[in-house]
Amino acid sequence: MTVPDSVRQSELYWQNTLTDFNAATFPHLKLPDQNPQANDTITYEIPIHLKKPPVATIPVLMRASWALVIGCMTNSDDVVFGVTVSEQNASIDGTNDLVDQTTALAPVRISWNRASTVTDYLKTIYKQGWEMAPFEYIGLDNIAKTSPESHQAAEFQSLLIIQTRETGRFQPPLAGWTGQSLLLHILHDAESISITATFDANVVESWVVEGALKQFTSLFQQLQQSSPATILADLELVTYDNLETIWSWNGNRPPSVDLCIYTVIEQNAREQPDAVSVQAWDGQLTYSELNHLSSILACRLVELGVGPNKLIPLCFEKSMWTMIALLGVLKAGGGFVLLDPSLPQERLRTIAHQTQSDFILSSLSSQSVSMELLNRVIIINHEFFVNLSSGPLFIPAPDPDSIIYVVFTSGSTGTPKGAMISHRNFSSAMTYQLEHYKVTSQMRMFDFASYSFVASIANLFITLTAGGCIYIPSEYNKRNRLADSIASLRANVIHLTPSTSKLITPNLVPKVELVVFSGEGLHTEDIKVWWGKVRVINVLGLSECAPRSVLNVIAKSPKEATQIRKGIGQVT
Repeated sequence: MTVPDSVRQSELYWQNTLTDFNAATFPHLKLPDQNPQANDTITYEIPIHLKKPPVATIPVLMRASWALVIGCMTNSDDVVFGVTVSEQNASIDGTNDLVDQTTALAPVRISWNRASTVTDYLKTIYKQGWEMAPFEYIGLDNIAKTSPESHQAAEFQSLLIIQTRETGRFQPPLAGWTGQSLLLHILHDAESISITATFDANVVESWVVEGALKQFTSLFQQLQQSSPATILADLELVTYDNLETIWSWNGNRPPSVDLCIYTVIEQNAREQPDAVSVQAWDGQLTYSELNHLSSILACRLVELGVGPNKLIPLCFEKSMWTMIALLGVLKAGGGFVLLDPSLPQERLRTIAHQTQSDFILSSLSSQSVSMELLNRVIIINHEFFVNLSSGPLFIPAPDPDSIIYVVFTSGSTGTPKGAMISHRNFSSAMTYQLEHYKVTSQMRMFDFASYSFVASIANLFITLTAGGCIYIPSEYNKRNRLADSIASLRANVIHLTPSTSKLITPNLVPKVELVVFSGEGLHTEDIKVWWGKVRVINVLGLSECAPRSVLNVIAKSPKEATQIRKGIGQVT
């Protein structure tokens, strides 16, 4: 049996249209095999005040607005949602009669650039609708079969049914509708728009749907009132009601902790001077030694002009010298920027230059990399301290308002951007969260995370504020002998991504008592191998807030442990 040319053309169209699609859906299914079923509804009215002449027809404006709503919800500029196939006869020039309604569905993929004008954005959506019309008839199931990306796009979770009041006959059932988590049945005329949102409240809560509809209304009105020069970046994406909701969430904040975290480590050095603070492949430091050497370094840094909010880049492989350099910068009043020397040099150079520092602190083995970043490189090793005076030490008073560190984004959308964290912010998070980790001075943290990730900062300070010991493997052992390194160092706490955790099992690391997961989506199968043998904590960290913002420490099953729960030490 031969396949008609029209079918082949349709398959090719969908393959090309959905190439490289890989975006999150809205609403987001809580479980991979979840089958949404409508069980709630919200109605919404939007008055219309169209410009003369209108910038686009109402259906085009609706699709454009809903795409931006999904983009906000998923933090993406490439989204997909569903439409009924008869919704394609919408034009940019005002002829928007709809053909007879059927229940056949098709995915609509919309992507945009925030620098584009609203006019170009709407024209692109209009053009897409007409180009898609000849190929939509093959149906959603057949579209899904054309490629893996098409299959993903066909699993859209929001569906638009757009009709004029004169031609609208389709009435979506409140109970029994399956396939999508959210269905928007929209009726419109020249004066108003009526929206009936039918949804599965087990997938998306009613307040989220209501907020999305308010945002949809705001964007619809902004788009249709826009001038030819308006660009998408000029649109207000957050409504007044949403801002009020956000402020209400933040109305009961826990008291801040006015503390510089390094002062807690200094206190630990006074209380347990001979306890080991750092056990690394290249040496060992007691709390007394760590405190003394970092204070000597701090005095030298003060002489070099380091003070409050002065950023100093640190370029080190995994090493005991990293902690000395890091604490030395903090005691001098500055903030640190950790650099992983294995990263691309252009990224490192961009970050180093943004610090506006006159010099960089580096290990000896990272000297060649550091010399490519800034003109002056200060090597932190034994020889550095031999040549320094150990006379009276002058260290500035702690300032909780000053910057403790800056962590940079990946730079995937341009120049890496730095998030500045203050001592007060960091200390507040650590103080409230530490008790939930239930760690003591017996904590032995395996230092796995790259210095380019904020997780490494959290691990270092949680350990030292608890009075525990940081176990630092060599880069080679970390990458090639993970289980052996954890076992030989007798680490009892590990912090890994779910994918990395698959490289080890509990029997290979018998001393481990706590496994912290972050960095990737966590699934039940990732946890089952550990459950009942160790404590498991699922964390989410936002660079702009704190290394760890949300902790799940109360899970009673592997399934519950996959959830991120709520913030501790902050409002979420």
